[in-house]
Amino acid sequence: MKIFISHRNIDKEEVKRFLGEISNEYGFEFINHSTIEDSDIIWQRKVTEKIRDSKLVLFFIGSKSKNSVPVNWEFNETIRQKKKYKIIKLSNPELPKYFKKEKGIIENSSTELTQTLLKMELKSNPELLKEQYKIMVLSTEKVTEQRLKVNNLFFTVTTSLLSISALVGKLIGFKNDNTALLSVSIMLFFCLIAFVISFFWEKLIKSYGTLNNGKFRLITEIENQLETNLFQREWEILQNDVGYKSNSETETNVVKGFRIFIIIIGVIEIVYAINLLCKIY
Repeated sequence: MKIFISHRNIDKEEVKRFLGEISNEYGFEFINHSTIEDSDIIWQRKVTEKIRDSKLVLFFIGSKSKNSVPVNWEFNETIRQKKKYKIIKLSNPELPKYFKKEKGIIENSSTELTQTLLKMELKSNPELLKEQYKIMVLSTEKVTEQRLKVNNLFFTVTTSLLSISALVGKLIGFKNDNTALLSVSIMLFFCLIAFVISFFWEKLIKSYGTLNNGKFRLITEIENQLETNLFQREWEILQNDVGYKSNSETETNVVKGFRIFIIIIGVIEIVYAINLLCKIY
């Protein structure tokens, strides 16, 4: 993408350093014409041609840009040609009055400018946008698959701990108070581990839910640019017409129910241990 650069000559080095922070791999071609010719007509003709060949105009505003005649002229020419433009503040900027009411001004950040340019590149390239859309849809499916694997893993771990707890209690036995106390102590230990693990399980479910929400928001933004809203419309139908509850909510409720079950087992074991201690002492 060809991008015309407008700035005061005094800000030339700062603009150069700023643009140097943007990776060449994105394919942005920055062009300018900062030298004023002997004739204003010649300079204006060259600038007009460069703006015409560009998809975007970037105005870098420094401390001396407020009363710049060339910057003012380049802005008017950009408007005349109906070109898209963005405004970037350099250090200690003084905005010209025609920029005072502009929105979305970039605050001296090459990272923010890069992200803005990439978004504009996507919007201007439908084929690339479609490929990005396909990638995002596939990534949400992978997240769902991974979440199912995580749920199966945590369910297996917690149920295995409870099973081991019961097995150890059975092996040690409850023949006398001492062995019974040892058995219930070990069972309570495994129960406590399962209880703690349930919180990590719930946290991961919420994390995957948040990740998917972010992906679906991005998919919706891409769909708006492609003038289609399949996922957005599907979600509206599920919520308003079907009464669908999100997987994250359902899975979280399952974990909470499982945790209550662990608590009940733990309470029974604690009560049993207290009774044994009362007998012994």
